[in-house]
Amino acid sequence: MSKVPQPHDSFFRDSFSQTELAIALCRNYLPPAIAAALDPDPAAWELCSGNYVDDNLGGHLTDLLYLTRLKTGEQVYIYLLLEHKSRPDRFVSLQMLRYKVHTWEQDHREHPRRPLRPILPLVVYHGRERWRVPTNFGSLLADPGPWRAYCPDFQYLLVDLSRHTPPPTAGDPRLLARLLAFRAAFSMDLEGALNAVLDRLDELSDTGLLVRELRIILVYLSATPVGAQSPGVAEAADRLLLSRGTPMVNSWLKHEDDLRAEGLRQGMEKGIEQGLRQGVIRALNCRLGAGARGLQPYIDGLHSTEQLETALDAILKTEDAEALSRTLAALAAG
Repeated sequence: MSKVPQPHDSFFRDSFSQTELAIALCRNYLPPAIAAALDPDPAAWELCSGNYVDDNLGGHLTDLLYLTRLKTGEQVYIYLLLEHKSRPDRFVSLQMLRYKVHTWEQDHREHPRRPLRPILPLVVYHGRERWRVPTNFGSLLADPGPWRAYCPDFQYLLVDLSRHTPPPTAGDPRLLARLLAFRAAFSMDLEGALNAVLDRLDELSDTGLLVRELRIILVYLSATPVGAQSPGVAEAADRLLLSRGTPMVNSWLKHEDDLRAEGLRQGMEKGIEQGLRQGVIRALNCRLGAGARGLQPYIDGLHSTEQLETALDAILKTEDAEALSRTLAALAAG
């Protein structure tokens, strides 16, 4: 199979730029009291931004930011960060602090009289080594002694999908299949990892959705370390499906011609493009409100992931609305 550039980034964004999967992740993997306080209505969740990871860390960190609300009506941010380095990075909380400050500065510029909205940070990790890093920022500081009260500190939440922890069991079949795919990326047992994914997908009653999910997951896994094993991901999946003798096999075989290398690649790219386009539109609405409608034709004129990524970067980093309009117009014209 052809390799997909930056497979962890693409799969993470494709997964959690889908609001229903982001909500399911939070509902099942945040502390119960926090999860219960969040408004579960998808209309209350806005994908505001992402890709604020420092350029030097972009090789192993990917992020998304949601603005949502509590059931009481107050707004909060949920910051999702994927750590896909093979071993934990103890300075990930420094990146968190940088992002929090950046978000609060932007919040204050746009709403100078409003209190800053809380940011809940959630790290998803699926590397080879056990996560032994403390999950609070204060652990990075030399013992401040009497100065402790004057130093910043905060905690981040961790979803550890590495092989050193039990496999995830909470959530609907789609969420679990994708979390198990993240876990499988660094697995030494290709068939065992695929079987775990197939067990969850087998619970889907919509065969079209089942095939789409399996396509995306197989493309992702083929581009990760587990995909380098012999036999390859596609061959192992075909053999496991045929051995199951379930309706899943019929669904798979009906689409067999579409599941060759190039077809898989196109399916993944289409899924990523759709998720990215939704993210661009939501970021634009979050940034400009009603003023975003006038720029919608430019977004409609973007037809590649590269153009959409450039547009998202411009929306997040360009302060002047007129300059943003010129940038998007040039992208659509190009």
